[in-house]
Amino acid sequence: MCRDIGISAATFDRRPAKYGGVDTSMMARIKELELENAWLKKIYAEERLKADMHQGCDGKKVVRPSRRREIAKQTVTARGISISLGCQIFTVSETCYRYEARRNVENEQIADWLM
Repeated sequence: MCRDIGISAATFDRRPAKYGGVDTSMMARIKELELENAWLKKIYAEERLKADMHQGCDGKKVVRPSRRREIAKQTVTARGISISLGCQIFTVSETCYRYEARRNVENEQIADWLM
């Protein structure tokens, strides 16, 4: 049988000691569970990182989008995280994150007249 499979008799004898008599379907299930466990650990670490960064700000609830954008920019530069993660943590769209207001001369004149 070992010759048919292409393994040595020593390898065949070592298999039960290594896997404790677990059949192939159970070994496949164990490997699936190990992959799922690694995936869940990664997700947990990311969520923990987000929670820590969210706690790191003033502790107050930030409502205004402009203020959330400022905090997201501060976090991205201070922690060195990606822009998308910073926006996700503080619920800011990436468009809002990159937005820069432009002053219009006509609007300034109208504001001066109103004042």
